Amino acid sequence: MDRPGRRTEVEMVMVNPVLDAFFDLEMNKWKFKGACIGYNADAWFPQRGASTRAAKSICRQCDVQVECLEYAVNMGEKHGIWGGLSERERRAIRKKRGITFTRESSNKELVKISQAIMKNRR
Repeated sequence: MDRPGRRTEVEMVMVNPVLDAFFDLEMNKWKFKGACIGYNADAWFPQRGASTRAAKSICRQCDVQVECLEYAVNMGEKHGIWGGLSERERRAIRKKRGITFTRESSNKELVKISQAIMKNRR
């Protein structure tokens, strides 16, 4: 008997692939190779009007700059420096590519990514 507010098995199965995609180490292993590792994260998330020069300089030397930028563009990251670009610069890329984000479209993208990962695991 289901209780109100509890997920059924079907709902849990539908949610798990999204979480798998988001936390999948294979999909996110580039994050462990970033030149930013070991630096203070405040450099990548500066206060409004503060310089982003230091973070962008480190990003330009990074081996995973492209992966980082693609992640931020495709996941709709709204804050910080990712792949050497600010949110304004990433927004221009999304506009040029015709990528729009709403909460619903972001969830649909995560489901698509998750389904591709699950398919490749079989």
